[in-house]
Amino acid sequence: RIPPILVTSICQSAMPKTDPAAAKRYTAEGVKQLTAGKYNAAITNFEQAIAADPNQKETHYNMGYAYFQLKKYDQAAAAFLNAIKIDPAYADARYNLAFAYCQQRNWRDAERQAKELVKLDKTRGDQMLKYISDNRKR
Repeated sequence: RIPPILVTSICQSAMPKTDPAAAKRYTAEGVKQLTAGKYNAAITNFEQAIAADPNQKETHYNMGYAYFQLKKYDQAAAAFLNAIKIDPAYADARYNLAFAYCQQRNWRDAERQAKELVKLDKTRGDQMLKYISDNRKR
């Protein structure tokens, strides 16, 4: 039998440790790089921030934005989805996720996200649904 103290230490070591201060520093640097148009450098900082604390929705969102600017729509969509997993009511992430799906011509998923967006922000959700309708025909 494993003594209880050992089980506790095994469980504690298996739990990921977060470092919110490091995450904040990496995110701030990533935002600086993002603002300067240095998208790859921004992504590197956002990845480090997420490794330090994976529960910051804005970091995932900003990484998605950087990937979007690089036209890496699969990675952008994945990052926006991670932000939404943290906060399902994150309207900006849903909007950009729908737009990333549009860039991939994935109209079904874009429309699904736009319909969810309508529940959070009717004006932008309706705008996205119109964009999808107008562009799906092309």
